[in-house]
Amino acid sequence: MVADELKKAAKLDDTPPKLSPKHAAMLDLLKGASEQDFQPLYIEMQTTAHMEAVTLFATYAKGGDDEAVKAFAANTLPKLEMHKMHVMHLVAAH
Repeated sequence: MVADELKKAAKLDDTPPKLSPKHAAMLDLLKGASEQDFQPLYIEMQTTAHMEAVTLFATYAKGGDDEAVKAFAANTLPKLEMHKMHVMHLVAAH
């Protein structure tokens, strides 16, 4: 699992991460969305999240300061780019 690989690379403990205020607000928006609004809102959020993830991983893979995390980012980046491509196909279909 990718999360386990990141924990190992970054030497993190098993403390569950907390959602950032931004992500907590996004989750609240989805929880409060009507059935009609949920899907477009979810697709929009997934698009943004995947674009941000690809940018973050690409940036760290090129210039990160922790070699283990840098390698993790470089190895994970192709999967994230593939997921982003799937999301973009989803956007095009809707």
